[in-house]
Amino acid sequence: MKIRNRRIFSKDGRTFIIPFDHGISAGMMSGLENVEKIVRIANKYADAIMVRPGLMRKVSRSLNSNVGIILCLTGRLYKGVDHVKLNSVFEAIRNGADAVCVEFKVGSVGDLENVAMASEIIEEAHTYGLPVLVTVYAQPEYIEIAGKRSYVDICRIAEEIGGDYIKTNIPDDADILAECVKATSIPIILAGGEQKTSNIEERVERALNAGIRGIAIGRNVWGDLCPEKKAISFRNIVHT
Repeated sequence: MKIRNRRIFSKDGRTFIIPFDHGISAGMMSGLENVEKIVRIANKYADAIMVRPGLMRKVSRSLNSNVGIILCLTGRLYKGVDHVKLNSVFEAIRNGADAVCVEFKVGSVGDLENVAMASEIIEEAHTYGLPVLVTVYAQPEYIEIAGKRSYVDICRIAEEIGGDYIKTNIPDDADILAECVKATSIPIILAGGEQKTSNIEERVERALNAGIRGIAIGRNVWGDLCPEKKAISFRNIVHT
């Protein structure tokens, strides 16, 4: 597993991941249509990509061997928020993935079932030495109950079910960032979220300074009018 971890994280212990797994839930977003272009950018600037099995045929033709592959195994369609298992750990192994990703949202109707599903996938992945990135978000319903602590809670849940790294969206708040880092012993990766027009680089820099170990940013790279320029900017911030 340590060898696979080194393909996701750089020598400085940080990572810049470019996800382009959005099509199944968000449809054909602008920028997603040119997978080859995304891969060319990832080859130059990213440590890893996050993708779904069906795109591996395109990706494998041109992805550099030093770029890690995280294969998403859970997903949803356009409605609802809860995920189901879509692909297997065996599929990840067959495709040469370096890690797999599972996702759930705390506060959703089916959060407990989703956590159980994620736990089962984690156990199977670890059997084969595959690390697992747990993508987890706090739903408004849970934030209303737990307040700022909700972000700390979801990070701790991701670690306690066996995750190796956490991908989540944490507010641009120094205290919350510090508490999330303090509450876990595994790397936290900041999710880029919806496409933004300003301040995302500053937000990323503050998160990294607080102890966040990397970023997973897709829409704000391949969805930008100047995607390569954005990728260079994020790369420089993460690996300064």
